[in-house]
Amino acid sequence: NVVFWNDAIDLYGADTIRFYLSHGANQWEDFDWKNEECKIYRNHLENFYRIIEEIIKSKGRGDESANRWFKSRINRIIEEVTTAMEKNEIKKAIDLAFFSILNDVNWYKKRSKTYNKNIISVWIKLLSPFIPHISEEVWKRIGGKNSILKEEWPTYNPKLINLKVEVGEGLVRKVLVDISEIKRLSKIDKPVKITIFISPKWKYEVYNEAFNGKELKEIISKTKGMEKDTATYYQKLQKRKPLNEIFLTAAREFETLNEAKDFFERECKCKVEIIHSERSKHPKSLVAAPEKPGILIE
Repeated sequence: NVVFWNDAIDLYGADTIRFYLSHGANQWEDFDWKNEECKIYRNHLENFYRIIEEIIKSKGRGDESANRWFKSRINRIIEEVTTAMEKNEIKKAIDLAFFSILNDVNWYKKRSKTYNKNIISVWIKLLSPFIPHISEEVWKRIGGKNSILKEEWPTYNPKLINLKVEVGEGLVRKVLVDISEIKRLSKIDKPVKITIFISPKWKYEVYNEAFNGKELKEIISKTKGMEKDTATYYQKLQKRKPLNEIFLTAAREFETLNEAKDFFERECKCKVEIIHSERSKHPKSLVAAPEKPGILIE
């Protein structure tokens, strides 16, 4: 498939071609040019530019918990993009610098109903090796005096990277997806109330003990009066192995979801209550597990 550079640049633009060639295939293999795929990358850049325009015009400070999450995510991505670039992993670097940040920016907007304007300068610097012309244009628009190519590469602050905050925000995201799926399956378009049940503390304790390789006999000795429930839950965990490490506690899970209560109510357009499962006898409270709340939609 023969493609003439001048024709391709006239049709798609230099940044689109650079973006496509850098990300559209493994860098160690011969490139197979496809016009339809190049159009997709052009659409990505058009969407990116539209969002940049919205960020520049946006007002507001955003949600506090979303800001903590966003700072952690951006600093983590700066670290990961830098590492990928040092290893010449170009496709991975673009995945992180373009698509991961774009995904996070969209979620932040959904969470806060505004954008975090602080992202622009860092984002543009990370993308400048891949889409230099657009990056230069945006850089000038936000007040950059020198060429962006002369700017220092972004550095990350490890003190701002908080895994628990990221896990907590991921939980908020997952709960919203689960609510939408339950609404779809139960055919409840306009719920009156949604109740989110937080896992009991003892399940967190059992989960962590099982994750650390403790046997059932040892775990049961620490959960007197709940031997049967402990054994049942332990057996369920054995079927799920290997277990993933969890980073929240029952108290932190409650705090995280309770902070997002207004967000849930805004998105779901109904009253939302977050309660500890120990305070309810509803069957949905019994299925609540660490980082997997029970959800009741009425």
